[in-house]
Amino acid sequence: MPDALSLARSFAAAAPATATFTVDEGLAWMIQELIDRARAGWPELELSEERFVEHAARSIEGNDVATLLAALHAADLWLACGCASGDPAAIAAFDREVLSQTRMLLGRMQPTAQLVDEVRQLLREKLLVAQPGQRPRIAEYAGRGPLQAWVRVTAVRTALDLLRAGGVRTGGEVQPDDLAAAASSPELEYLKERYRPQFKVAFQEALRALDPDKRNVLRLHVVEGLNIDEIGALFKVHRATVARWIAAARQEILAGARETLRRELGLSGGEFDSLAVVVRSQLDLSVAKILRKPDT
Repeated sequence: MPDALSLARSFAAAAPATATFTVDEGLAWMIQELIDRARAGWPELELSEERFVEHAARSIEGNDVATLLAALHAADLWLACGCASGDPAAIAAFDREVLSQTRMLLGRMQPTAQLVDEVRQLLREKLLVAQPGQRPRIAEYAGRGPLQAWVRVTAVRTALDLLRAGGVRTGGEVQPDDLAAAASSPELEYLKERYRPQFKVAFQEALRALDPDKRNVLRLHVVEGLNIDEIGALFKVHRATVARWIAAARQEILAGARETLRRELGLSGGEFDSLAVVVRSQLDLSVAKILRKPDT
């Protein structure tokens, strides 16, 4: 078993270039403390400590390593690392402790038993099965938030995809903001903060591409606070027409912003899926901020 200083060197070697820190006894102590916390959560899982610290290092940015390491969800990261490595005990624990909660993850959707079973099976495939030449998607979990919250994003998205495809039914009404509800995890908060400038540019470009009439209607709705009846009276059209205008404008902005982010950021598949959730959840807020500027 490597000593703490050797593990600290492995950690440094795997860290991104944006992370700046010194490999010394202090870092070695922090790495050992992270491992101790991880093992305490899953004492039955015997994993490679070197592989674990390399996994943890990929999520480190900046120079405040002590704060970043202390904030990591060590036990969840240990489990995810084991699953990414194909450890049978870790995969069994993930199935038992996380995937068994699929119904709870989809709670507000009032899922049927069929939907729960379908989503759980697809989660196994999406998160644990590696595509040729790639690591399994569970390897993208960085430990910045609870593992269950990270899985919930994929679970909700998977369920909505199934429902849209007409393969299964839900016991309740699927709300249009179900994806937005899934966008509250610390992992996604990190993505929003990390890509804040790119988000702003993506929404600005999408708004500029929008038809001026649609942009004006959207400004009246999200900035001025007019409802569809009030806007309908202004334009002398039925409220249903206004609702269609607003929905079409939102959809065009959403599609444009997502395409800009996908094209320019070069994200992993998991990060892009997460960002797609965030884009939808932030749509009206971002549009309102931009449209309040007189030159937009």
